[in-house]
Amino acid sequence: MSRYRRNNSVIRHVLLLIAIPLALTGTGYALFSQQLSINATADKPAYSASQNLSMSYTKSLSTQGQNYIYTIDMTLQYNGTGTIESWQIKFDLPSGFSQFNCPGTVSCSTNGNTASIINGSGNGTINAGGSVNFTFTFKTSNPAYVLQNIDLNGTLARVWQTMPGLTATAIPGTRSKQGKWYSWPYTFTVTNLSGQTISAWRIVAPWSTSTNRVNSMAGTVTYVESPSDITIVRAATMTNGSSFQFTGNLGSTNQNYVFSGYTVEGSL
Repeated sequence: MSRYRRNNSVIRHVLLLIAIPLALTGTGYALFSQQLSINATADKPAYSASQNLSMSYTKSLSTQGQNYIYTIDMTLQYNGTGTIESWQIKFDLPSGFSQFNCPGTVSCSTNGNTASIINGSGNGTINAGGSVNFTFTFKTSNPAYVLQNIDLNGTLARVWQTMPGLTATAIPGTRSKQGKWYSWPYTFTVTNLSGQTISAWRIVAPWSTSTNRVNSMAGTVTYVESPSDITIVRAATMTNGSSFQFTGNLGSTNQNYVFSGYTVEGSL
């Protein structure tokens, strides 16, 4: 009798381990919770994650004839430091699925059985410790499906910092005038003597959209104007000891305007 009880204990522990549908891959992980039934599948989903992202979801089912409508409530959590500026989730839906629907807050697509969900315009940013939640649905004849091959990817927002040796100059050309606007062609030169390769740089300068404007800017850089400043960015690798030059034409209602008071920052 004692031996029988010990064997029963071992069997219960083995079955418990088999029933936990959780897989860890690489250095990342994802978690899920679900409403299981007696007929739940014993398949174990495979997961991978990047940029300290984890995922959890709950599911509920409703019947439609001989099929089932799955409602998946999914939460993407960022467990790292800094900020995620965009994200994507991929996973496999069951064979023969149909009616895959997502809310307007995200963008969804399918390729075969693989579904992709990427952030919308208002929920791509996830700060440290933050999360984003959304719900999607699909139809299948499988009453006990577990999302398979879930892949999480995020893009970290750049960390900008001033770097000794990373400098910029802005040299104006001859001033011209049209109506109330004065204009200057500017030659900008960014030089990297920081001792390391950087992945991007930016110039931030005081600016007023009511008295200043950008007449033209080289296509090798991008810029963003705000009521108080202008930011010029080049998202490209710059090795130590190199320089990059570009031109832009700036306008102002002030004939004595000078592009000055700017800072230059880099991102590794």
